[in-house]
Amino acid sequence: MEAQRWYNPSVLRRALPLLALLLLPLSVHAEEQSLFDFRGGRIEQNWQGTGLERVEPTREGLLLRSAVPGSLATTLSPKHGVDAVTLTFLVRSDTKGALLWHAHGEGEKTFHQIPFTLVKQDGPATLAMNTAYFNGWDRYADKIGISFHEPVDVTLQTISFQGWSVPEKAREAWKTFWTFDAMRSYSINFLWGPLLTFSPLARTQLFDHEPPFAISANRIFYLLLGGAGLVLLALRVLKGRDPRRIRGATLSFLLLTGSLWMLYDLRMGLEEMGYLKHDYETYFSQPLGKRTD
Repeated sequence: MEAQRWYNPSVLRRALPLLALLLLPLSVHAEEQSLFDFRGGRIEQNWQGTGLERVEPTREGLLLRSAVPGSLATTLSPKHGVDAVTLTFLVRSDTKGALLWHAHGEGEKTFHQIPFTLVKQDGPATLAMNTAYFNGWDRYADKIGISFHEPVDVTLQTISFQGWSVPEKAREAWKTFWTFDAMRSYSINFLWGPLLTFSPLARTQLFDHEPPFAISANRIFYLLLGGAGLVLLALRVLKGRDPRRIRGATLSFLLLTGSLWMLYDLRMGLEEMGYLKHDYETYFSQPLGKRTD
C-alpha cells in the first residue's frame, strides 16, 4: 500500500506562485536614501543656526563660519528608517564637532551626539557614520543637527540619510560573517572572531574601530543551540517517553550542532589561510629588500 502523502501536490503547485508574489517585495526592496543638497545655493529645509557668525548659501554649499562654537539644526519628517548618515564638507581649517539628533519621546533639549573631526584638505571631505550602532539612535529622529566645539570655517555640501530593509540587513550580516580582519600587531595572540553588521557602510568600516562596531555572531550560535535545546526539552516533557520522537529530536539537535561547528571551523580555517596568503605575498615571495612584516 502506498504511504499517504502529508501534502496535496495540486494545492502546493497553486500556492507556490502566490508565495513568490508575497516574497517579491522583500527581494526587490532596495536601499532608501534621502538627500539634503546645499550646492548651488539651495536650502531645502528651515535650518536654524545658533552661535554661528555666518550661515550663508553659496554656489559650493552652505558656508558656516564662526570664531566661537556654534550649531546648526532642523526638524525632520523621515519617510524611511535611517541607519547611516553621510556628510560632505569643504574644510578650510581643522575643527571638531558632532552630529546631533533628537529621539522621539525625549525632552525637547535632550540631544544625542556622535563626535567627529574635520581636517583641512583640498576637495570635499566625506564623513560616513554608521549611526545605527550608537545607543540612543532613533531611526526616525524628528530633529537633527551639527555642532562645532571650536572655531569653524567649512562649507556644508550634502547630508545623506541611508536606510536598509530587513532582507538587505540579513545579506550584509552574512557577508560580514565572512569578513576577516587584516594582519595586525595583536593578531599573534588575539582574533576578533566572526562578527555581524547590518549595512554595507558598517561592513566596510568594520575594523576601523577597536572594538569593532558590530555584534558577535556567537549570539546567533548560542541562540540557535539554546532554542533547539528547549525544543528537545519540550518534546521530552510533552511527549512522555516516546523513544522515536526523543531520538529524532536528539538527532536534529546533534545535526544542528555539528553543522554550526563545521561552519565556524570553515570560517576560522579560511581566516588562517588568509593570513598565510598575506605572509607569502608580502614576505616569502618578495626579494630581499622588498619584504614587509
